[in-house]
Amino acid sequence: MCGRFFLVADTDVLVDEFQLVRDNPLERVSPSWNIAPTHLVPVVGWRQGRRALRTLRWGLVPHHARTADDAAKHVNARAESIFERPAFRDPVRARRCLVPASGFYEWQRHGRVHTAWAFAPVEGRLLALAGLWDRWIAPDNSELRTLAIVTSDASDDVRAVHHRMPVILSPRAWDDWLDPRCDLDRVRELLRPAPAGTLRRWTVDPRVGHVAHNDPALLDPPPPPAQPLLGLR
Repeated sequence: MCGRFFLVADTDVLVDEFQLVRDNPLERVSPSWNIAPTHLVPVVGWRQGRRALRTLRWGLVPHHARTADDAAKHVNARAESIFERPAFRDPVRARRCLVPASGFYEWQRHGRVHTAWAFAPVEGRLLALAGLWDRWIAPDNSELRTLAIVTSDASDDVRAVHHRMPVILSPRAWDDWLDPRCDLDRVRELLRPAPAGTLRRWTVDPRVGHVAHNDPALLDPPPPPAQPLLGLR
């Protein structure tokens, strides 16, 4: 799965990287080192044939849902089933987006010990994660726009830590993924693990597991374990 990621970029970087339409006023983006479900997330959407910036809440609420309470169930969307599952089969056909990320986190379990790992692109540029979004209308007619990140089987870069990973789209696939007119067979072709060698990984500060922490030091290697004090003889 993908339950946390980080985006160390501002609005201007996103506009240049994704060649976005400069809206007036343009939504402002600040760096974040610990993006979690229910947070507001900057995404790249499709507006009149151009890439545009918008903000969505992470945790998809299907348009047909009776309430917004089940958003936590739809943080991720499995690539193998999104064309069949009721929550995702409409969004995957017409409401796809890119989720910019500097990298993402995953946890590896060894007994009772959980080790936090960060994954980031080898080339140092931003990742474009495949996302789906939907629009839910509340009983008071207010609108809620939410998203899920699409996941696939893990690539060789990730498999040693976790069996799933977010789908990472190369720049040549961005417009096909965003355009609702794109042939669905082509959309299916894009839902595959990133090629080996795309990502590097390293262990990070375990504080990342607590959403209250959000600072650059989360990406630092964890501190060494404390050495036991030797008793004096």
